[in-house]
Amino acid sequence: MDINLLESSIKKKQLEKMFYIFSGKEDFLKERVFENLVSAYVPSEDRIDNVFDIDLSQMKPEDFFGKLFSFSFNQSHRLFHIRNIEDIVYSQRKVFIERMCVISEKVSNVIFIINTAETRTASEISRILGDKSDKTDFWPPFENQMIQWVQKEARYWGGEITIEAGELLLHKVGTQLRLLSREISKLCTARGKAVIDVAGISAGVGNLRQDSIFDLLARIRTRNLIGALETLENLLQKGEPVIKIWFMIVKTVRSYRLLHDLAVDRPDLLNPIFDNLKTLIRLHGKSDFHSNQEKKNLVTAIQTQIAEWPGYLTEATGLDQAFEIKNLAFALKYSRLELCRLWPKLLEIDLLLKSSPPNDSLVLQKFVTELISKDLNPPSWKGGSNI
Repeated sequence: MDINLLESSIKKKQLEKMFYIFSGKEDFLKERVFENLVSAYVPSEDRIDNVFDIDLSQMKPEDFFGKLFSFSFNQSHRLFHIRNIEDIVYSQRKVFIERMCVISEKVSNVIFIINTAETRTASEISRILGDKSDKTDFWPPFENQMIQWVQKEARYWGGEITIEAGELLLHKVGTQLRLLSREISKLCTARGKAVIDVAGISAGVGNLRQDSIFDLLARIRTRNLIGALETLENLLQKGEPVIKIWFMIVKTVRSYRLLHDLAVDRPDLLNPIFDNLKTLIRLHGKSDFHSNQEKKNLVTAIQTQIAEWPGYLTEATGLDQAFEIKNLAFALKYSRLELCRLWPKLLEIDLLLKSSPPNDSLVLQKFVTELISKDLNPPSWKGGSNI
């Protein structure tokens, strides 16, 4: 079931199934939906007796059934939030779900929420429960959907936010939904019915963005120079070690160079791969159903193409892993000539950074600028006055 349909059904109190499987890793969205479910189906005075948090990493499965058949002094729905079901071994998990399925015929006014981050476990449970259940995937919105989510969250808190203000908020806070929601709720409370604009964000929100090295690599992949430098600055300000950042950048550049070198040595192997990688790049940022299916098909096609490659070659390139395939597609954003030109600097800067230069952050910033830029004159790396 789509998350929007699930939310709508909860609001209207029109849930038709007894079992709802929450799949995926976005805990904030799961918590929000469960809170709305409790609010819709269980009056506040009955919640202490009717809402159960079942942590199967701390409770034996058989103890759960004792709670299920416990006596209630009210007629409200009882909600069972079952977590960490993946901690049970498969054979016990299967028996547990099958028993729940049978017992569900003997109880009424009960809703089970089975929460698991593992999509494989969620699919397995869904197969066992069949038409008694609905499964909803909870994932963060795609990048091109974040503004829409921010505006929806503002409406949830009784406010309204402009597109420009939403963009500034994302720039200051980042894309962590829990942190975004906290800031939006504070803004809506402070401004009442006034529309949240750029001035409101500037005055009311500090720079809370929690960038990671992977955010930096994502901006390097897409050759987003301004974004990469801003992310790098944030990482350095929060104390991320320069050598750690440098290692991840070098690892990315080396993987790109390897792919281009293989294309020169074995075009018969790499040209078909490159064709599919180019299509993956064109689909970057698109999140509609058709695009997502096409991405999956392209990744599968690449994995099929490399099935006959020697094991050491697939392992060296990373093309045997779906996640790495999507990352390596951006090697095509860089030419082999560019990567070859940068190659001598990798050793030079590596030695320089390990010799504790007076301004290692500036060394890193200059290299990222030269790596991403196509038109800038390369900075000089010789002499202490240039570093």
